[in-house]
Amino acid sequence: MDAGLRRWLVPAGAALAVVLVMAAVWWSQRPGDPGPGFGSAPAPPSASSVPGFPGQDGGGDPADPGQPDRPDGGLTPVPGPDAAPPPQAGTQAIEGWFARDDTTLALNYATGIPECYGTVGEPQVAETASTVTVTLPKTPPKSDREVVCIDIALMRSVDVTLQSPLGDRVVRDGSRDDTRIPRADAPYSDGSEGEPAY
Repeated sequence: MDAGLRRWLVPAGAALAVVLVMAAVWWSQRPGDPGPGFGSAPAPPSASSVPGFPGQDGGGDPADPGQPDRPDGGLTPVPGPDAAPPPQAGTQAIEGWFARDDTTLALNYATGIPECYGTVGEPQVAETASTVTVTLPKTPPKSDREVVCIDIALMRSVDVTLQSPLGDRVVRDGSRDDTRIPRADAPYSDGSEGEPAY
């Protein structure tokens, strides 16, 4: 083969090989491809195959691909068997308790802006020989004015005074079917924010 022809054919052959490889990659990654091909990524798992997420009917059926059920497009997780139930309407869930002394408990809770989420009222306490059940009533916000609501958690504490020392009694949340409230390491607040808890 003549040297001038070889000098022209080698770069042309290399360019043709590059074009063919690029065409093969493009062909295998085009939308609607019936199966995996060269360079294609595996399909992501369906929402219902992720543990803890329901399918379209909320049942978590593996055969059901699932549909977003929240306004932001996400899926609502299914609570586990040990998860506390949501609080009853008109009440505030308690996240933890801290003993300030033998008869005073600080109850920790998380809420939102009072103008948007309401305020917590005076705690209701029911004592027995083995339990202390506390319910935090919640007053809804006034709706007679326009308020811009932002998603921010306000960590608050409210104190309750018991009729007798706590001792080894179990503290329960009356707003969540008397679910046991875990002990906290400290109160969320000491009431010095200038805003009364109730």
